[in-house]
Amino acid sequence: MCASLAVGLALLGCASQPGKGSQAANEREAAQTPEQIEALFSREKELPAAREAKAPDGAWTAQFPSDSEVVVTAAESHAQAEFSLGTETKTTCIFYKEAIDAGQAIAIVLDGLSKKAALDQISVYQVSSAQGIPVAFLEGRYAIEGSEGKQAGSLKLAISPRLQTPVLCFLDEPGYAGAFASAVTGMLTSLTLKEPQNEPTYAEVWVSSVDGSPFGYQWLQMFDEGKGKRTTVSVSATFLPAGPGKLQTSDEVEVQKSDEAGLLEGTFTQIESGEVAHDLALSRSGKSKYKVTGKVQGKDFKGEFSASKLPDDIASYRLIQKNHQKTTKQTESEYSPSLDPSAPLKVSYALDSKAHSVTIQMGELSLLGALTEDGLVNQLTSTMGGHEVKLEIIHRAGKF
Repeated sequence: MCASLAVGLALLGCASQPGKGSQAANEREAAQTPEQIEALFSREKELPAAREAKAPDGAWTAQFPSDSEVVVTAAESHAQAEFSLGTETKTTCIFYKEAIDAGQAIAIVLDGLSKKAALDQISVYQVSSAQGIPVAFLEGRYAIEGSEGKQAGSLKLAISPRLQTPVLCFLDEPGYAGAFASAVTGMLTSLTLKEPQNEPTYAEVWVSSVDGSPFGYQWLQMFDEGKGKRTTVSVSATFLPAGPGKLQTSDEVEVQKSDEAGLLEGTFTQIESGEVAHDLALSRSGKSKYKVTGKVQGKDFKGEFSASKLPDDIASYRLIQKNHQKTTKQTESEYSPSLDPSAPLKVSYALDSKAHSVTIQMGELSLLGALTEDGLVNQLTSTMGGHEVKLEIIHRAGKF
């Protein structure tokens, strides 16, 4: 059994060892010139037929594209499925029993790889959605000493931060980035759980990009609790290149409970490259008093402030939808601890009915939002340091 995520999966040891004498092996060993190496990284293939496999404890069932039997093994905290796309090495997926932070998980795996090879570059190449849940795909290119000198390698990674049974997959072989993404997306789309989770009333997935290159996602779910109460769960992650072979990661989780008078309580956690930026709990006392406790940058934090009606994301969406046929400006006080943990910020929404747009101003940050005919935001853009940052909807289901 391969090592757990906590020790980096011992990644190159976990991956199936390259076969000797196969066409794929010969191609890899023969690639020496830049052109040959690039051709190696550009390889693609059709997927084999799907085979069904189950968790040893029956917790999940999925369809895996594989030209041989899917081998599933169990450990205390996860189950591991190994299957073959017909490539030189096999693809491995880890199904966790507990929630994981996507950025931290990727960082731990890359740390394990760096102990075995020299990582040259790492970046996101695709963000998609399966069952209304985001899936981020990354590729890391590395060099490792072989019998014929240094050989180029490529590690494909996929991470899906499901609230139940989160999944991490990898394929350690040059090329097949598209095939890997299709295989993992298809498998996740087919995944069924013995004990399915509570379905949200509304859900959406956004992909974040800079100058057209994806770097993260945002995932929002709303659960209607009845009697005017609701719970929203927001999960986001970013993976930004930070120099040769380096990746800066961020994970953010927010759980907010609201009623007709606004935000009741919430928890807000942000982790930057493995370090906790903030971990806070907010609660309402009385009609407009709020208390915040927790930690900010490792230090104890306590704060109090007043706000007449603190909105969550859904309340902000409803504000835009209600006014999207007008040309008007609305201002709200909103709590965003990544910008200011001590007090809410003034956020303005300038709606333009003719342009079907909204300009959102939060401090120095300005976002231009494109609206659908129904007044739903489906794209946000901003210019930062001369670069275009864009957020686009790739999945939306239900009503809020």
